[in-house]
Amino acid sequence: MAEITGRVKLISGIPLFIADQGLNLIESRLDKMIDDETPLQKGVDIFFDATHDILKVVSDEDAANKEQVTQVVFGVINGRLVPFLVELSQPAIDGIKDEDNKEVVLYLRGVAADFVGIYTDDVEQNTKQLTEYMQMIRKSEKTKQVVLYNLLLNRLKKRWDGDESKQDYLNFMEAVLLEFWKVVQGGTKEEQEAAFTAIEQSILQLKAA
Repeated sequence: MAEITGRVKLISGIPLFIADQGLNLIESRLDKMIDDETPLQKGVDIFFDATHDILKVVSDEDAANKEQVTQVVFGVINGRLVPFLVELSQPAIDGIKDEDNKEVVLYLRGVAADFVGIYTDDVEQNTKQLTEYMQMIRKSEKTKQVVLYNLLLNRLKKRWDGDESKQDYLNFMEAVLLEFWKVVQGGTKEEQEAAFTAIEQSILQLKAA
């Protein structure tokens, strides 16, 4: 595909008229074929709105066509496509019966949407934004809940439900993981050393039990 360069009016005159009318014709035909308020109809609307916007920017007097098209595409992705995909995925997520699985999927969907947002917003410092975002989720209590409980401890608790002999192991793992998470979240050297000391003590207590 040829790169969009900084020329004024990549399309104008009769070609522009034909392209515009062709889009309107196809869009009107599809509107008659697709039921209103369906995911397909919403997706088609997003596509045609974006296409009309791109047609406008490549036919205006602004020479920065590449930048304009990029802005349109990123704006559609961030402002309309991601929310549309979130909405589209919700019924499937609602159908997940296991609450821990549901929480994990919701968390991952949110992280994925945030990643897309970072790379499609109007802030050019993607690396800086990504670094700050990773630090934020590393320190987040929601991340801690999902990783330690929804992914690990809750599953072990369900598996060992009713087996009293496993309770000490469950308590041990929870204590160790909570201390380990303090290391993951960062902190001073003293705080991390205290966390490792607490882990060692938990191991010794389990051996003595």
